[in-house]
Formats: sequence, structure tokens, C-alpha cells
Amino acid sequence: MKLATRAAILEAAEEVFAEHGYHGARMEEIASRAGVAVGTLYNYFEDRKHLLGALLDSCGAELDARLAATLKGRAPFPERLEAFLRAAVQHLDEHWRVFAILVEDELAFGRGGSGASEHRPMLREVYAAGEKLCTLGVRQGALRKRDAELFPSLLVGSIHALFRHQLFVGRGEPLADRVPALVRFFLQGAGAGS
Repeated sequence: MKLATRAAILEAAEEVFAEHGYHGARMEEIASRAGVAVGTLYNYFEDRKHLLGALLDSCGAELDARLAATLKGRAPFPERLEAFLRAAVQHLDEHWRVFAILVEDELAFGRGGSGASEHRPMLREVYAAGEKLCTLGVRQGALRKRDAELFPSLLVGSIHALFRHQLFVGRGEPLADRVPALVRFFLQGAGAGS
């Protein structure tokens, strides 16, 4: 019962954050949408900051599982790269407003943030998965050894840049439609033949 209530609160929080942003989200509205009393909500989460942190943890665990699945098997590096990027951007498409809160908070308050962007373990996990993927690319000969230490940052940075582009220019097409362009960009820039 407690897990179901917590899940309902997190789902409602994501909806309310999506509609009103971090600073406009009210705990009362989140509780109402989750079908719980405000007091019950506060039994689970101390405040909005902690609720966002739990939501980011949940999103991060889901993303980590998606990315880990792309690292399994014996597919050639270009196929794994495409699967990795597709998993990452599909996750961003599904939870874009939560991630938009982090980007907006970082832009408004800088690296220190106002509290919403203090939660960075997810980025470390994505970077670690990208590092494993790039190591595999070098081992398979698909990526060059020179500058290989930069490739995980460039890979994760390209995902972040695509998300920012979509956030600022507009959410026309799904991010997943841009995956082939990212694959080409990465392979042409970091590929063994370049």
C-alpha cells in the first residue's frame, strides 16, 4: 500500500510540475491529484524539493535500467550507439518537463541552482553508461583511441544539447527522430576513420 501511494504521489507530482513548473507546483494540488490528504503527502515528502528529488531518483533509476540494457549483447558499436541514444532521448521525451525544470533552474540560478538542480546522480550514471559504451567502441575499433577520454562527455553533452534545442526551439518532432543525426555526428567526429 505504501509503495502504491508513493507511486501515485510521484505520478501526480510529475503532472503538476509539467503544468506549472517547479516554483508554481503546489503540494495541495499534487496531493489532490494523487488522491491523498495533504498531511499524507507530507508524511512521504518533507517539501517540494524532496518530492522533486524523489521524482528525479525514480526517473534516474528508469533511465539507468534502459541504458544498461543497451550495453548488453554483442551488437556492433554503431547499433549499440543508436540504441543508447534512442533509449536516452525516448526517456527525455517521456519525462521532458521534469528535465526541463533542471535546465531552467540551472539557467536561472547557475551551477549552484536554487535547489531543484542540486540532484545530479542521474547525470553521473548516464556518464558512466556512456563511458562503458565508448570504451566498447574503442575496443571494437569503431572509435579512435586518440581523445577517447573526451568521448563520454561529448556523447552525454550531445544528448543534453539536443534536449536544450528542443526545449528552446520547440517540441515539434519527438527527440527520437533526431537519433540518426546524433549517431552520424558522433561517428563522424569520434570515429576511427576521422
